[in-house]
Amino acid sequence: MTPERFSELVAAYGGSPQRWPENERAAALDFIAANPAQAEVALAPAAALDDLLSRHRVAAPDGALARRIIATAPSALWRRTRLI
Repeated sequence: MTPERFSELVAAYGGSPQRWPENERAAALDFIAANPAQAEVALAPAAALDDLLSRHRVAAPDGALARRIIATAPSALWRRTRLI
């Protein structure tokens, strides 16, 4: 695993090894073990972003939004999917 590939991996999948592709995980973990300071340069900002994203919540849509969507959907679509 090159430093460049490790940085790409972390940028694409985040700082958590369980999210990394299985076929690259062992090599990435070996890279961390062999180059902890260099790995930390990529892992620290990824971990901060992972934390921020994990705390983000989106409010559930209210009933008015659902009614507007249904009202503007083509009626043929609703008949075809049996949603009404």
